[in-house]
Amino acid sequence: MIYYANAKINIGLQILRKRNDGFHDISTLMVPIPLEDIIEMNPIATGGDDFSLEQTGITVPGPQESNLIYRSWKLFSEACEKIPVKIHLHKQIPLGAGLAGGSSNATTILKGLNDISDKKLNHNDLHSLASTLGSDCSFFIENQPALAEGRGEILTPFPADLADWHIIVLHPGIEVSTAWAYQTSVPEEKRPHLRTFLSEPIENWKTKVLNDFETTVFKDYPVIAGLKAELYLAGATFTSMSGSGSAVYGLFEKEPELDPKLKKYLVWSGKL
Repeated sequence: MIYYANAKINIGLQILRKRNDGFHDISTLMVPIPLEDIIEMNPIATGGDDFSLEQTGITVPGPQESNLIYRSWKLFSEACEKIPVKIHLHKQIPLGAGLAGGSSNATTILKGLNDISDKKLNHNDLHSLASTLGSDCSFFIENQPALAEGRGEILTPFPADLADWHIIVLHPGIEVSTAWAYQTSVPEEKRPHLRTFLSEPIENWKTKVLNDFETTVFKDYPVIAGLKAELYLAGATFTSMSGSGSAVYGLFEKEPELDPKLKKYLVWSGKL
C-alpha cells in the first residue's frame, strides 16, 4: 500500500503564553500543501521482526526508536493492535523546516495501520492518539485548512481559499530547532486574535499576519530573512516563514520567474 504524506505551511503564528506543562499556547492557520513524502507500508507474516523500516531520499538521522514512524507504530500497537509491518519511507520534505514532515509521516502511519486493523479506532480516538505524538500531528487526520490553538492540537476548520494563488516554498538547507525557537521567543497575549487579520484580503496580510518566530530566528539565521525579502522582490503578495523555520514561502498572483540564485533553494512550486 502506498501513502503520500504531505507537508503544511503556517499562515501567521502567534505565541500567546507559556503553559504550566512547558508547552506554549499558540494560534496559527495550518494549510496542507502537496509537497509529499512517499510511504509504502505492507503487513508481514508473524514469526520474524514485527517492524522493518527502510529509508531513501533525505536522510533521517538517529536510532530507529526515536523515529516518529516507529513511535507511531509502537503507539498504535499499544493502544489498539500490533500489526507486523514493513515500511519504506522515501523522504522529500526537508527536516527542521517548519513543514511538519515528521508529523505527517507519523499520522499517515496511524491512519494506514487503522485502515488494515481489525480493531479500528474511531475518529476521536485516532485524533487523540495523534496528538500524543506531537502538537501538529492531529492536523493531518483531517488534513484540511484549520486554525490551530492550544499547543496546536485544538483545530477549527477555517475557510482558507488559496486556490488561485501560486505558492513558492524555499528551503535554505538549515535545520531550526523548534525547542530552541520556543525557548528564545517572547509570548504576547494581549493583542488582536490572528483570525481577525486572516479575514482581511491577502493584500493586507504583509504587516498584520505575522509569524512570531521570525523575530528571533531571523537574528540567528539572516539567510532565512534574506529569502523572505527576495520573495517580496520577486513579486510575492505575501511571504512568511513556516512554523519555527527554516522554510519560507510566498503567495503570488501568477507563477513568477525566479532569480537563478533562488532556484537552488526551491523545494516546491505550484497551486493547491
